[in-house]
Amino acid sequence: MGTRPPKINLYGFPQPTQSNLLPPVVANRAPTAQDTGYSLGQNWVNKSSGACYILGQVAAGAAVWVAVGGGAVDVQTLTGNTGGVITPVAGNINILGSGDLTVAGTAGTLTISNPQQFEATVTTTDATPTTIATVALGAVAGTVSIDVDVFCFNASGPKGASLNLFGAVRTTGAAGTLIGVNNSLNVIDGAFAISATIVASGNNALVQVTGLGGTTINWKTNGFFRKVT
Repeated sequence: MGTRPPKINLYGFPQPTQSNLLPPVVANRAPTAQDTGYSLGQNWVNKSSGACYILGQVAAGAAVWVAVGGGAVDVQTLTGNTGGVITPVAGNINILGSGDLTVAGTAGTLTISNPQQFEATVTTTDATPTTIATVALGAVAGTVSIDVDVFCFNASGPKGASLNLFGAVRTTGAAGTLIGVNNSLNVIDGAFAISATIVASGNNALVQVTGLGGTTINWKTNGFFRKVT
């Protein structure tokens, strides 16, 4: 009568080798580059999102954790207007500004902006010139070109207007001088005696609006500037 074969454990050896397996790290967060104290191949489970990762590299004191699937998996590629699909290099994808655009990063957030653009609002109740936007002329001598739209609304009228200002200001790097302002593209609702202009003050260019006495007017502006040195 034959004998039964011995019980087969992991990898076919009669002695178990489970101790050679790396148990996964289970945490309420995703791994970061600072999570370096693990062996390559270590699995990490973010139980908050269901995402899973594996440690693929530790170099220069930084860990590279690769997302391998799960629930809300972290972004693994980015695709732009051109260039096709972009995959991470050493666990990172750079998002860089070009031309006038800049990209500023804080924890979990990238903010793309154009520092040469501006937008602002103000409310006037009288005919006092009021600054709605300030453009710093900078510490280097040059000429700054400013193109700005200003529009307003008075609900009790009702009245409205749209004003376009194109101006130039010269700076020594310490003080500005107004070269001139063109406001020929203004569209004003009837006899609505409001106005807007650009003035130089110190080393700044100011966009100013003037409303009407005893009248509440809401103003908004957006514009951009360029500088040559």
